[in-house]
This record gives sequence, structure tokens and C-alpha cells, in this order.
Amino acid sequence: MPEEALAGATLVLTRNRHDDRRDDVAHIDLGIRPEEVPRLWSTSAAVEVSPRGDGRLMTEWLRRNRWGLVALPVTLALAVAANAQRLQDYWWDSDLRTVGAAGRQGEWVTWSDTFTDAAGEGTRTFSVRVAAVEPTDTAQSFRGSEDVALPGDLAAVRVAMDFRAAPDQVLFGCRLALVDTAGNRYVYRPLVGGVMQSLHPCLPEQTGPRPSISAGEPRVTLSGEQRPPEWEATPVVLVPRGTEITKVLLWWEQPDYLEVRLD
Repeated sequence: MPEEALAGATLVLTRNRHDDRRDDVAHIDLGIRPEEVPRLWSTSAAVEVSPRGDGRLMTEWLRRNRWGLVALPVTLALAVAANAQRLQDYWWDSDLRTVGAAGRQGEWVTWSDTFTDAAGEGTRTFSVRVAAVEPTDTAQSFRGSEDVALPGDLAAVRVAMDFRAAPDQVLFGCRLALVDTAGNRYVYRPLVGGVMQSLHPCLPEQTGPRPSISAGEPRVTLSGEQRPPEWEATPVVLVPRGTEITKVLLWWEQPDYLEVRLD
């Protein structure tokens, strides 16, 4: 380097030593003033010079990244929107969130809701009355009433319910749960204490029409499963012994559900 070129010299940093024209090259002004050149030229020792390159370095960085900075707010907005949809699909709709209908024990509660299957959109309308929620030692199987065998820390609770619904209403696939004073939820399971109950806690043996599972096929009622307009159901749910139940929940598709508060 000739002596006269030392003033205003720039330190170049690049990933490719053969090319200093790339966008990712960093140019750092060494801050050498003209009056400092003779002193630097005649010495081989380390010499401190005035740091004047910070402003130029920042300007260079802003120039290289200007389009990224412009796009950053849009990118953040799109990321938030995408995660909001996932929040709806994978969190909000994966639990019981919205009370579709509510009432108290001994009252008739009517719920009308929509659902979608392979045949398209349908409606589901029914009424239910919770008559009793009480301890029991037996459960109903296809053979009749059977004793349940439980460990000492569990108890069986029978939910006695009356239902009304038109025979064409699709109630197949209903689910049931009990809620205690602390908000804990105990979901109905068909197998309880060695007794296999009905798969559907709110239906009689004649389940009525089933949802369509193939495109173009209608909802059908299988032979011998024509459901009466009124019936009783007595599902049994296991809970920890000593649990106080405060609510009965019924639902099909989350997040909507029916809630009956107990006296």
C-alpha cells in the first residue's frame, strides 16, 4: 500500500477472500486521519487511532439489510396469524369451552346443535332430565345388571337420565362426564369394574340413525335399532371415593357441551 493511501484506509471483512463485492462484505473505516499517516508509516508498533468508523459500519449494515427490515413487520404478522389458527384448531377446539345449554337436576334441558358428517350439515335436537346421581354397586351390561368389582380407593356413581328426541335425530357418539367441587372431570368409560356397559352413555340399545361416514351415503338406521321417542339411560362412572359431584356434562363435538348442575 502506498503511503498516501493510508489515510481513510478501510478494513474489509468477507466470507470469500477472492471477492469483496458481495453484499455480506463488511467495510470498517480504520479512522486514520491524514496528519496521523507519517507517524503510522514509520513505526511497526501497535498504534491507537481515533475510532471514527462506527457510523459508517452501521450505515453499511442498514444498507445491506434494508429489505429485511421492511419485511419484518409483515413476517411477524403472518407468523402470529398462522399460530392463531393453530391455537383455534389444536387448543381451543380440543376441550369443552362453551356451554350450549344448561339447567338444574330434575329440570328438562333442551339442546339444539349442528354437526357435519359425510352427508353434509345436520342438526341434533334433544331434551334430557337428570333424575339422580348416586353411588351404586352395579352397572348395566348387555346381560343385565352386574356387580362391579372396585379397589378401595374408587367408587361407582350412577347417573339416571330421561331423554326425549325425534327418532331421526343422530345422537350416536354422545359422551358424558361428571365434575366435582374442585373442577376435576371424570369421563364415562364403557368398562367399569369388570362390567362392559353401552358404548354410548345417553342411548338405549336401539341407538337410532348413525352419522354418514362415506361421501354420498345418507345417514341410516340399522335394522332393529329404531330408537323410541323417549327412553332412560343409567350410565355408571368411576370416581375417587369420597368425591362430591356437582355437574353432569354431555357433548358430541367439542368445544360445545350441555351442563346440568346438581342440587
